[in-house]
Amino acid sequence: GNNRLLAGLDSDGVTVIDATTGKVTASWYPPFPPTLLTATEADNAPYWFMKDPENGWTLAHGDAARLPFDFPKDGEPVSSLALDGRIILGASDGSIYSVEAGAAAGLEPVPVAIDSAPVRRIDDIASDGGRLFILTEGALLVSAGPGKSPLFAFDGIPGDRLALDGESLLFWSERVASPIVRASLDGDTRETLYVPAEPVTALNAANGKIAIIEGNAKVTVIPESGAGDAPFTYRGIGLQDIIALSGDAVIVSKSATARVPNPVVKIDTKTGETVPYKIAGNLCYGMKPSDPLATGFTGFLVEDGESGPVTNLVTVSGLGSGAVIAPPVKTVATYADEDLTASAVSDGDRVYTNLGKGSVIEIDSGRGKIRRFPRGYALPKRIVIMDRYVVSINRDGSVSWIRKNSGELESTSSITSSGYWQEE
Repeated sequence: GNNRLLAGLDSDGVTVIDATTGKVTASWYPPFPPTLLTATEADNAPYWFMKDPENGWTLAHGDAARLPFDFPKDGEPVSSLALDGRIILGASDGSIYSVEAGAAAGLEPVPVAIDSAPVRRIDDIASDGGRLFILTEGALLVSAGPGKSPLFAFDGIPGDRLALDGESLLFWSERVASPIVRASLDGDTRETLYVPAEPVTALNAANGKIAIIEGNAKVTVIPESGAGDAPFTYRGIGLQDIIALSGDAVIVSKSATARVPNPVVKIDTKTGETVPYKIAGNLCYGMKPSDPLATGFTGFLVEDGESGPVTNLVTVSGLGSGAVIAPPVKTVATYADEDLTASAVSDGDRVYTNLGKGSVIEIDSGRGKIRRFPRGYALPKRIVIMDRYVVSINRDGSVSWIRKNSGELESTSSITSSGYWQEE
């Protein structure tokens, strides 16, 4: 009503109040609890939804007749917006649907899925500080930063993950069993280092070896050259991440068990001996080396809190191959719930993370400051640090560029289904 009316929900129904007088002008008490109230400025009565356990969902609009309809089974409606003769619904599974507003007046409501502009997913990114290497559908692109299209480097890559290893790139797949391939930055030289039997769920190349976890159940350590001694292997349960230390040792994070209650262990790749670190928690994951020699890491520890699971972002130091059994553990941030999708990366005293299922956060432990960055239209999945930018690869396959100094979102980039680079 041109902002003259206020509509709201209470425990019994829907109430409309005249904002100029404070008097109730209309109210409805439907048979089932109303939810997802919405309206446009032109409406004199609001729209709302209610769920009948036997007949499904109903869209209502004031006194208009109501017809039940079935919502797609993959999700429940959790948000709504009245827009241009339609009711837009956001679902719990991330989908968006449209229902004709006229369906509230006796027409059969039919939710229609709204697909976003199709994109060619960016699978992974890595950086040497000045350049961003972009892997998409088996092709490598190289970008110097936002503002112009990246350059095509080469294609024919069998994998969906990549990592920079000195003056070469490593490629592997976390979705299917695929060879681990090393390639020069121009793609002219390539070699297959190892062929895993299962998808590679974690990989770390450091200190003269490549350490991987296959299918969360097998540790494999191979020489950087891919030749020489046979790979070291170790089998376990609930394996998460791995870091290659100097000498004959790797650090593995895992689920804690009754037999091994500590979720971080050191494994001797010569003897197979395992030594648990005295780090408390139910699960450790997301380990990332905090320095080139991998003497420490940033990661997440899930433990039991007073009211449920708690996820701690921690930094662990003193992990040299001769380290003491109880290395120093510092809690950087805490999230009062379980967040198994979080990722983090350290850059000196600063840690960048998406812990809390939101945008990227910068935590400056040296100065005790926290800065939350704006995000694009999708949640960040992994984070890469460049000289001038903090870059996130997002859950929809796009990439967001955030200026390090100002913390401003420069742009979000994606690749259209026809192969064109676009920035918003």
